Amino acid sequence: MICPVCKGPLTVTVKEQKDFLGGQLTLVSMVCGRNGCPYRTLDILPQEGREPSRLTFEVKSEKDLNVLVARSSTARVIIPEIGATIEPGTASLGFITTIEGVLQRFVTHVREPRARRLVKELLKGKPFTIIIEDPYGNSGINSDRAVAELML
Repeated sequence: MICPVCKGPLTVTVKEQKDFLGGQLTLVSMVCGRNGCPYRTLDILPQEGREPSRLTFEVKSEKDLNVLVARSSTARVIIPEIGATIEPGTASLGFITTIEGVLQRFVTHVREPRARRLVKELLKGKPFTIIIEDPYGNSGINSDRAVAELML
């Protein structure tokens, strides 16, 4: 395959694994092999259909920052306490990381000093809510305390 950005060689990896929700997933990643090209994508595809979902998790302590999160490329991530959102889009990447990893993504991409400071406070254990809205139901939060509801 050819990279859509630089026309260099594209490496495609397909891996199947069980997700923490009990279903089977297909992980598809594409990475450009040309030095310096930033193109990469990851998508998380369930092997069975799922309903649109809204997942909510209350982070109550620093320990909760280690909870595993899977976000598909179609999902929106919201932290209402600080007004922060990761929106899906055509070049959106899926990811599997911890809640701390999600916060680090905000720190990396937020330019406004006040917003960066607020995210850093959350990284120190200040309580907050993380919401993942996925119209295809392909995302998850690996905790018994995560609340899943049908998204209309």
